[in-house]
Amino acid sequence: MNQLIVHPEWCRRADCASTGSHQSATFNAGRPGDLVGVDATLVELETEGIRMLRLTITEEGTAAHYSVPVEQARALSDVITSLLDV
Repeated sequence: MNQLIVHPEWCRRADCASTGSHQSATFNAGRPGDLVGVDATLVELETEGIRMLRLTITEEGTAAHYSVPVEQARALSDVITSLLDV
């Protein structure tokens, strides 16, 4: 018998069973004319329960994907805020 999947509140509820992860909507952190595209998605690996922030950086048509644990993403946010407030 199939178990019901419990989704986090932010989950898009699309392909969770087949991917083994929950994913939020993707948020674009860019503006028209930016040199680099930045997209952010929250991902939770279902079996491990690890929540990650996935960043997709696009430059000249080439995308690179980086995933960091949420706690590390929070620390990075603090560092960026400190750097930009200088």
